[in-house]
Amino acid sequence: VDECDEDQVPPSIDLKAGEIPSFKTFDEATTWFTENIESLDDCVPEDRLVVNIGDPEPVPGTNDPRLHQITVTVRNPACNEGAFRTVEVFEFIIDNSGPGIACGFDKRQDLYHVLDPEFEPDCLAVPPFPSGTFE
Repeated sequence: VDECDEDQVPPSIDLKAGEIPSFKTFDEATTWFTENIESLDDCVPEDRLVVNIGDPEPVPGTNDPRLHQITVTVRNPACNEGAFRTVEVFEFIIDNSGPGIACGFDKRQDLYHVLDPEFEPDCLAVPPFPSGTFE
């Protein structure tokens, strides 16, 4: 029998994995949190605690559309919900686009040098050629 009046420490919430990765979908994020939430209580075995994982939602006050949060609540079902529950909010990133690759010329001169062999560099932005000269 759990004596809720004597239980002074609410349940704790930890992540088994430690670091939160980025996810491609909300379903992937919810599954990951479901599998990686670890809840402990000094008066109740882990399998008797009630763990509720909320729906992912955008982080309030941010302009980054990739940044989201998920709320996890753990409580002892034998006690009144008020003082015997713990709520944690975890932030994560939804990134469903692959890496991008960009290439180009760093300086305008480089483009002219490649396209026009008669182009003479101004010697300010172009390093010396292998011969040690600017010709």
